[in-house]
Amino acid sequence: MRALFLPFVLLWCSAVQAEPVQKSEELSVEVVEKEIPEFPKIQVAQGFGGIREVPFSSRKEKPEGDIRIGRFEVHPGAGISYKYDDNIFLDADKTFSNGTLQSPTSDSIYNLKGSLGIIKELEAGDSWGFDLFYEARDENFIKVNAQDFLHHDLDTELTLAGEGGRSQLILFGNFLRTVDPPTTEFASNFSPRQKRTSTVLGERFQWALTPRTLLRLNGKIDFQRFDASVLEANDKNDFQASASAFWSWTRLTSFGINLIYENTLYTAPQSVNLDSNLYGFFVVAKFEPSAFISGSLGLGYQERFVAGGSSRAGFSYKADLSYDFSSRTKFFLGGERSIQDSIFAATSVNIMTDINVAWEQQWPLFPKIGTRAFLGYANLDFTRARADTVNGGGALKKQNDDITTASLDFIYNIQKWLKTEIGFRHIEADSNFDANDYVSNVFTLSVSTVF
Repeated sequence: MRALFLPFVLLWCSAVQAEPVQKSEELSVEVVEKEIPEFPKIQVAQGFGGIREVPFSSRKEKPEGDIRIGRFEVHPGAGISYKYDDNIFLDADKTFSNGTLQSPTSDSIYNLKGSLGIIKELEAGDSWGFDLFYEARDENFIKVNAQDFLHHDLDTELTLAGEGGRSQLILFGNFLRTVDPPTTEFASNFSPRQKRTSTVLGERFQWALTPRTLLRLNGKIDFQRFDASVLEANDKNDFQASASAFWSWTRLTSFGINLIYENTLYTAPQSVNLDSNLYGFFVVAKFEPSAFISGSLGLGYQERFVAGGSSRAGFSYKADLSYDFSSRTKFFLGGERSIQDSIFAATSVNIMTDINVAWEQQWPLFPKIGTRAFLGYANLDFTRARADTVNGGGALKKQNDDITTASLDFIYNIQKWLKTEIGFRHIEADSNFDANDYVSNVFTLSVSTVF
């Protein structure tokens, strides 16, 4: 089943995915590029100091089924899942003066999902393609039912192809109505799991200037709004843009340069101005040394200027490697170093460094059964020193967090349109601020169908 959330688009995307694509001896952007799939790495949610799950399966994965209305494919879907989470707010253990210990809040959560996808594929000779996906998820807690919420997620994409397939323009939009699980630091000041709305509009343009040269221009703006008036100061508009030029050295190897810019504007008055601008460049290589191995590497420099201080600059990179050991066994390796912005006043600009490895397996003796495993580590190095009032006696220090995650999933494809999954995920955060330490164990069981 398609994943629920479309991950926040990182500034790196155009850098590490940009490459000329070729068909025979000609360059044609109609040809779909070979992508390295996303894995459930724990992506640090900017400013929340917490985590956000990046789904294992790409949301854009085409579902099974063949319901057609003219050139359009229609894909309705539904699902039900059970989840047990022993730390729903990513809380730290609390020890009181009398020696008693309060453990984090645990709960059982049931989800009902419904979705609808409408697709018109961009085939050879077509001038346009279309993709729409909507999903509603009703999240119900057993113990803390005040946290129940109905999530809405709408994703649209219109692709326009130029004559001969040498140019392509993609216009996209996303509307997300959801809540986020904050850490203790955030929950101690505001009610947990605040409701918010994110509206994203953007474009991706690419033009095969010559048979060996590809140009790309990408841009998007994200309007983020919180429901609670106490969080009004965190409402923001985030604009991102990038420009890339790539040259194909061989049919399987390309090099290029990528320039990026980001402007973050907070829409409500603040006591400390957190508006920021980020500038950066990357030298990027994408390669496929064999039919079994493909990867990309971007090396560069980023600098983020914050109006109220906490500016940061430094070396940045992103790397991905995919190894298809066989048609049933695949391995993936990824790493990244980037400068992240803040959202809440309690946090600041930080440098995030992570590395992750994943394994995907279909079993020859049981062709309907698959497994996937993931192991990842991330470090957050914050810029601005702040007081540790919990266990530090008010001493000023810069926050530094280590986040480790491991997951294991079993998938049983009952039919091509029906599958069930069992999964376990372990997350552990170790911070020099004790209030930010937490351990989370999540067990999930789901049944889903997409026609």
